[in-house]
Amino acid sequence: MDPQPRGPDWMPITPKTGSLFHADSHARHYSRNQLVTSLVVYAQQQGVTSYTGVAEKAWFEQIQNFGWKCRALGPCNGLEPTALVALQIEIEDDTLARLQDGGVYAPCQFRTLYSRDVLNGWEMGQ
Repeated sequence: MDPQPRGPDWMPITPKTGSLFHADSHARHYSRNQLVTSLVVYAQQQGVTSYTGVAEKAWFEQIQNFGWKCRALGPCNGLEPTALVALQIEIEDDTLARLQDGGVYAPCQFRTLYSRDVLNGWEMGQ
């Protein structure tokens, strides 16, 4: 099993979209694509080169095929679709282009309200 990546240029995420699963198919896919695109844009703006997280096996298999570089950090903890997989997503200069090629890109309008330093301060209780 690979150790969890650490350093100033990675950030943990939980790739769980919750209520998106209750939306109709078009809205769900568009929302998912906006979320994925936003994660990449944010990472590129803030110098994040890697995300780590945990996802159910079925969701991990989808995430792997979005066009970005995504890998399991170790073996899945079971055979059923709800078994958990620890994952790492690499963010590189061409990640947005690869998402476009994979059909998982949705232009979105947002602005970053807080820098990564401020968000890390909140997590640390500062």
